[in-house]
Amino acid sequence: MELNEQPLVSVIIISYNHEKYIEQCLEGVFSQTYTNIELIIRDDASKDNTQQIIKNYLLKKKPFLLKHCLN
Repeated sequence: MELNEQPLVSVIIISYNHEKYIEQCLEGVFSQTYTNIELIIRDDASKDNTQQIIKNYLLKKKPFLLKHCLN
């Protein structure tokens, strides 16, 4: 099956003050063998370093369609 023929899987991550866990969560998404994944991240105005961790992590990763919503 061609990549564009595979069904698109949407992964939605909602976070608020999850700096301890967000990188592990992202690593779980990026370690999948299935490749037609859309990643949607919604951070609800975290007061900790969650948003910066997300930004730094995603600078290293590019194989996914990304909709990144930070407040």
